Amino acid sequence: SDSIVVDYSKTKSDQVGEKTTPKHIYANPQKPHICPVLALALHVFSTASVSPAQLGGGDAAAVNTAAHKIFPGAPYDSYSKWLILALQHLANLGNAATDFGTHSFRKGVVSYSGGFLGGPGIIAIFLRAGWSLGGVQDRYIHFQDGSDQFLGRIVCGLNLNDG
Repeated sequence: SDSIVVDYSKTKSDQVGEKTTPKHIYANPQKPHICPVLALALHVFSTASVSPAQLGGGDAAAVNTAAHKIFPGAPYDSYSKWLILALQHLANLGNAATDFGTHSFRKGVVSYSGGFLGGPGIIAIFLRAGWSLGGVQDRYIHFQDGSDQFLGRIVCGLNLNDG
C-alpha cells in the first residue's frame, strides 16, 4: 500500500511473459529531484492524452487502447528518443552524450544498490535488472516480494536507517 508496482507483460529475454516479476517503486519526499512518483505525477498531469480510466475511473478497457496509454509508442523506441533528447539538454554538465546509453540506468542501479553494506542480496539485484542467474539457479532461486521491496526503497534513494 506504500508503493507503485510495475509489472512488465514481456521483456526482450521473456517474450511470452512467463518470468515477469513486479517492481516496487517508492516516493522519496526528502529528495523530490529524484522522486520517481513525483516524476510520474508530473508526466501524467501534464500529458493531455490521459483519460479518466487511467486515473482510476471510467472504462478499464479504454486504458488498453493506443490513444490512452500513459507512455505511447514502443517502450524501447520511446525511451531511446527521450534519452537522446535529455542528453542534448544536459550536455552543459560536462558529460558527453556518448557516455550514456539505454542500459546506463539499469547498470547504474546494479552498481549503486550492490554497494550498500547490509543492503539487498545480489540475487534480488540481478532479478530486478532482468539478468539471468544461470540454468540451475533459475530453477531453484526465485523472486521474493520482500527483496524487491527492499531494493525498490534503495533504488528510490530512501535512507536504509529510517524505520
